[in-house]
Amino acid sequence: MDLRGKNFSVNYDDFTKYREFFTVKDGNKVTITGGAIKVVGNFSSKANFSLFYVNGADSSLTLSGCTLSAPGVNFGDAGMTAVKVSSGSVNLINTTISDIDSNSSGAGVFVSNGSVTMDGGAIQN
Repeated sequence: MDLRGKNFSVNYDDFTKYREFFTVKDGNKVTITGGAIKVVGNFSSKANFSLFYVNGADSSLTLSGCTLSAPGVNFGDAGMTAVKVSSGSVNLINTTISDIDSNSSGAGVFVSNGSVTMDGGAIQN
């Protein structure tokens, strides 16, 4: 999927229904090129939230030239993780993850099982 020049906002002012915004599972392989995804709003749930979630031994996510951010979001008692890997693999190529301020309950990238490869880009703030 080519998203170069596209900007998206994910608004979860009343985050109660979803724990993952975009899930890659069941051996699927997803590549996203370019684009910016910004989380906006305020979380009223205590549930943690993942922007991207990869779960499946043969599943993979490649983000190339992307920007993931959540500047100024009030996470309340919840936490946010930009990229969560339970199993499978993630490739971050010239991708920036920034401003994930989640009250110590989240992370830019969280891996419980699987792998993450980063080539260029940054994880900051």
